Amino acid sequence: MSRNSTEKAAGKTGIRILSVLAIAAAVLFLFIGLRQYTKEDGYVYLIGLSQPDLSDNAQLALYNDIALSCAAEDIRLISYDAGQSTAKQRNDIRTLTEIGVDALIISSDNAEAMADVIGNAYHAGITVILIGSIPVTGECSCHVVPDRYAAGRIAGEYMAELFPEENCTVLEIYGEARSRISKDLQYGFQDAIDRYDNIINEYVMTGYWTEVDTQERLIDSRFFSLKPTVNAIFAHNDSMAIAAAITAEERGKEVVIIGVGGYALPNSDLQAVRDGRLQATVYCPTGGKEAVDLAVRIIRDGQQPPDTVTLEPELVTAANVDAYLQAERSSDET
Repeated sequence: MSRNSTEKAAGKTGIRILSVLAIAAAVLFLFIGLRQYTKEDGYVYLIGLSQPDLSDNAQLALYNDIALSCAAEDIRLISYDAGQSTAKQRNDIRTLTEIGVDALIISSDNAEAMADVIGNAYHAGITVILIGSIPVTGECSCHVVPDRYAAGRIAGEYMAELFPEENCTVLEIYGEARSRISKDLQYGFQDAIDRYDNIINEYVMTGYWTEVDTQERLIDSRFFSLKPTVNAIFAHNDSMAIAAAITAEERGKEVVIIGVGGYALPNSDLQAVRDGRLQATVYCPTGGKEAVDLAVRIIRDGQQPPDTVTLEPELVTAANVDAYLQAERSSDET
């Protein structure tokens, strides 16, 4: 055998050894990882939580609600953040299924891509609560959904109150055009303003749910320089609404801005409403408290929940924002 052939053979052998060691290490890590998640230290139930991205205010508020609810019920919570990766969230759900949690709470931006792993968890006998979008298979114990259509309708109706006679030229900022959340918000908003001839949904743009992307696109697209002039904005979440407020302020524009969220987080919309930077937000419950309550009722009491629990949104303005802020503070202290 030539020297090159010998080196190649040795290289292949080395690679095989490394591969075997890597697999063994992965199996050992998984075994150790699974062993640490037990119902010890007085915990009665084990609940797993899978989320798409904790950098989003709505998802952060959801995590906070679930964590507080689990603490109140002496439930051990295992949470995973997929960091905007569909592949990682699929693996997270598989891991939680292998751990054998009593209940699995899943929030996903793309439930269709999760349908098989969600179904596997459900058929493994795990109580599965889905928050938000739901795959067409419908394989879950219960679906908790904020009524986004109603949230859009509430925003449109309040916009009409703010512009009873004056012409209103609206810029609507979507999270993502194909998102079910954005579609529901848009349909509700449009159905509300269709009754008013002086309100025109003239411009739309996509902000990709983030403050940075929205601000960059607002500047690049020069929306505040267009004719007819934008004097109202409906943004599909609080981060995009705040980005619109910042950009309008920097350009010296007076614009009515309504967002969606209602979360008392740093740089979130409740404080922005109180400060007058936003005229209103539409509070959409996260569904976290309801999901934990449903899970407990199923696994502890054997209750059969409804297929869907719909959460109603509420309008938050300067007139009632202090009550929402106080409620959030009280929740954090418990």
